[in-house]
Amino acid sequence: MPRPARWLVVGTVAATAVCLAPQISFAADKPSPATPTAAGDSRFDMAPGMLAALRRDLKLTDDQIAARLAIEAAAPVVQRRLQGQLGKAYAGAWIAAGGSRLTVAVTDAEQAARVHAEGADVKVVERSQAELDAARSAMDRHASTARDAGVRGWYVD
Repeated sequence: MPRPARWLVVGTVAATAVCLAPQISFAADKPSPATPTAAGDSRFDMAPGMLAALRRDLKLTDDQIAARLAIEAAAPVVQRRLQGQLGKAYAGAWIAAGGSRLTVAVTDAEQAARVHAEGADVKVVERSQAELDAARSAMDRHASTARDAGVRGWYVD
């Protein structure tokens, strides 16, 4: 191999090795404290634009936003726990508009005390979550017919 070609190969291999080597960085010995988000308020872990939209569109104060975020953070934990405990009596969960607690629907009124004990409001309903899911599946099977008729969306409530 001629000398210039050899140096070209060596240079290419060296450049490839440098480019493909993992980049190394070192963390500081003492991490800096988290910077508060959303206009300097550490209660909010969201983009400032989202915070402004909640204030503007929903007419919420910062305290109301903080309370709502706390409710929404706790709700999935309570919902999953109750869904497991209630079994077939479970019929869904939601936070009502303007609500300050999770609402859990049950088909068995005797389960109301269990729901209240977990810190949620209760609503006794006729159909379980499984029945609602089955109804939605039945509607979904007719999606193409519904769309042909001008129906653009549906849900079970």
